[in-house]
Amino acid sequence: MSLSSSGIRLHFLGGADSIGASATLVEIGEARLLVDCGIRLGASGGDALPDLDRVRQAGPCDAIVLTHAHLDHSGALPVIARNLPGVPIYCTPPTADLMRILLRNSAGLMRLREEGEGEIPLYRPEEIDAAFERIVPVHFGVPFAFPAGAPWSGRFFAAGHILGAAALSLESDAGRIFFTGDCALSEQRTVAGMSIPPIRANLAVIESTYGNRLHSDRAGQERALVRQIREVYERGGKVLIPAFAIGRAQEVLLILRSAIARGELPDHPVLVDGMVTPVCGVYGDHPHYLSGRLYRRTVRERSLFFSEHVRAIATPRERDAVLAGGACTIVASSGMLSGGPSAWYAERLALQPENLIAITGYQDEESPGRRLLDLAAGRTAEVLLPGGAVPVRCQVATYALSAHADSDELTALAGRVRPDEVVLVHGDEGARAELSRKIHAQLRREVLLPSNGELVFARGGRPSPRSGSRSTGRTGIGEGRPVDADAVVSLYTRLVNETGAGPGRTLYSLADLAERWSGRVASNEEIDAWAALLKEETCFAADPRRPYLFRPLPIEEAHRTFLEKRRDEDRSPWTAVFERIREALGPDAGIAKESYQADRKRIILHFRFPAIAERRHSRALRGIEQETGWEIQIHPNQNKTFLLEAIQDRVGAAVRLAGSVAYRDDERRARVRIERPDETARAAMRAAADSFRSETGWSLEWEEVAAPADPVAAGDLPGRGDPPPPPSGGPIEINAAYGLIDAAFAGEEHRPYRRGLKSGADGEYIEVSFVTPEVGNRQRERLEELSARIGRPLRINPYPNQVAIAGRARELLRPHGGVQREPKLHVADRTVVVRPAAPLEPSVEEEIRAAYAAFCGYEMRFE
Repeated sequence: MSLSSSGIRLHFLGGADSIGASATLVEIGEARLLVDCGIRLGASGGDALPDLDRVRQAGPCDAIVLTHAHLDHSGALPVIARNLPGVPIYCTPPTADLMRILLRNSAGLMRLREEGEGEIPLYRPEEIDAAFERIVPVHFGVPFAFPAGAPWSGRFFAAGHILGAAALSLESDAGRIFFTGDCALSEQRTVAGMSIPPIRANLAVIESTYGNRLHSDRAGQERALVRQIREVYERGGKVLIPAFAIGRAQEVLLILRSAIARGELPDHPVLVDGMVTPVCGVYGDHPHYLSGRLYRRTVRERSLFFSEHVRAIATPRERDAVLAGGACTIVASSGMLSGGPSAWYAERLALQPENLIAITGYQDEESPGRRLLDLAAGRTAEVLLPGGAVPVRCQVATYALSAHADSDELTALAGRVRPDEVVLVHGDEGARAELSRKIHAQLRREVLLPSNGELVFARGGRPSPRSGSRSTGRTGIGEGRPVDADAVVSLYTRLVNETGAGPGRTLYSLADLAERWSGRVASNEEIDAWAALLKEETCFAADPRRPYLFRPLPIEEAHRTFLEKRRDEDRSPWTAVFERIREALGPDAGIAKESYQADRKRIILHFRFPAIAERRHSRALRGIEQETGWEIQIHPNQNKTFLLEAIQDRVGAAVRLAGSVAYRDDERRARVRIERPDETARAAMRAAADSFRSETGWSLEWEEVAAPADPVAAGDLPGRGDPPPPPSGGPIEINAAYGLIDAAFAGEEHRPYRRGLKSGADGEYIEVSFVTPEVGNRQRERLEELSARIGRPLRINPYPNQVAIAGRARELLRPHGGVQREPKLHVADRTVVVRPAAPLEPSVEEEIRAAYAAFCGYEMRFE
């Protein structure tokens, strides 16, 4: 299909006349970039991929740009990245986090097929890691291009659809191309609707998934789903909702939580299985990409999707207990029943007439979910699932909760960007034909319907200026000043002066504000800094629907809220409680650190010696609790560094300590070894033990040993004779430093198994190796204190001890029959998979998992 010879060429490698394997090679003069690189879900091997050989034939590629995380747009990334070494990959930050989960899960499924069927995987886990080293996260509105001086620049705009989904504008001297990606104009519970950019495109590439449909009333569909679930619950059945792990599952969970909270659904278990669980965790990490309602909940709620009624299935073995239990609702991936836990549940729940399978999303023509839709229409009586053909006796119903724009919305979108030419992709023949007719009737523009593998030439021309854009050619308002609370006030004042009486009517993206402040294109770090500030400061308000856009408050409101905030900060409730505690306990109470949990009205006090604090201060603290209404806790764990300091302070120069200190937390007992003591030393130890107990609440015992031939080489503690020089005079001797580290962790299960002197770009440091870095992170506070005493940085070894991890897994299973094969470690996911030699009771599994997590911070999964 050739319109004219021009500087813009689009090669549609996949996802043009169908849904799946979306990939478009864009050539602008001599520059080339690939927009999306997905797979065809349900296909295997090379059949799942777009025509990537065309990329090789075209020549060097400058960049890969991804619109969102769904696998039909990103699933081939490790393959194409392997064949385009060094090429940067651009996407929004949430897309990067979500892709990591999806691609790792896909790699795991490929490995299973390789083991069971001999199918060669498309890529290995290490190729995912290699691809992610080249990810360049870019926020909405921030221009990007590669290489430097490239004849094009890109910019992402919010597309709705799912978390982080972006529309893409590519601008060059040859013209402006606008890719909608997958888009949704209507607001969902999780994300706002598409933010149509104020641009005019020379060429618009528009998705057409629902190009021949108009959506049903969304609220009505949600009410119908809730009503049906209530009916199933009342008859004692179970509801299965197969859902895409990203987007649809979170929408469904919010619908169910809201219905339970309003009493429209009875309190009943809502169980979440599959990839849905880790995906839910990503949403809270990117609050400004959420809908306005969900954004506001991030301020006051720890979990956006889980609650006392909504919980995750932790291991596959729990599924049998779910089936054996009472009425419940199960939200599980995959959304088209092509695999994963949803297919497992469907094979079993389909056999009982009291159950319901609720379909809420798009179903591919070849998917088991589509065959279920045929069953609901009376065209078949069984469905072929991954486990085989299953007769369906349960109820099947469909609910339109689409995350794509419909025919009217897509036509209106085309009208807003006013393209010279339109290309329709990502839809079947009927959808594209109907949408083409509507757009042509409205715009009188030629509408192209390319096939996969087809090349499209677009007419060139200078791009239309972007209305509403803000040039960065001016001097920055900040003039080099830091981004802080004063910067917010200064920027607000300038913008109000520029816009006159109506500041509340103008919306700015984070990129706009950062650019106005610095006078240059904003970096991700600058945008993140402004996002954090605007969540705290009061001159700007996030748009109720699109929290990634901000509106300056009217002057009177900004002044009032600013004063109220400052007044509230001056008398923060936890600050007042801290002051009251310090006043009541006095300056010598031994408080090492204070923390608070505002949502629970809880103060946590970390004392140098909590056993003594509990005895001396409990009555005063209970009185302050009654006075203030805040719960006050004394953190029970004893910091061993403080104990070590107390020992060294008391034994003095008359006593020679040998080796490290052994601690028994359950008995509050410390034991030291002393070298060949005389009566003076023994008398000093007795006096030390008496004062040690009264100050710390611990008993101090000692054992007499012979002196080593070389005390320094033996790693003795400093303190025998001259004390180590303070850090200001340089670091202490390395063997003495090792001894101090050993003493601080002596007798503890989670002590370091190795420490060594290392050299880095910033100088020497001591690397401390724990069984996993997660265990080491639990000791960061103690390591910081040791570092100050030693005079050298202490850093945690970032690599786990895989031998110890696997050995501990075998050790925990040994009393219960052992394991069938060696435990499989997944370091990237911090999990170990074991296959017990004999079935385990659920309570035993839970006990083993808890013990394993306590040991190394990893999750144990059973297969």
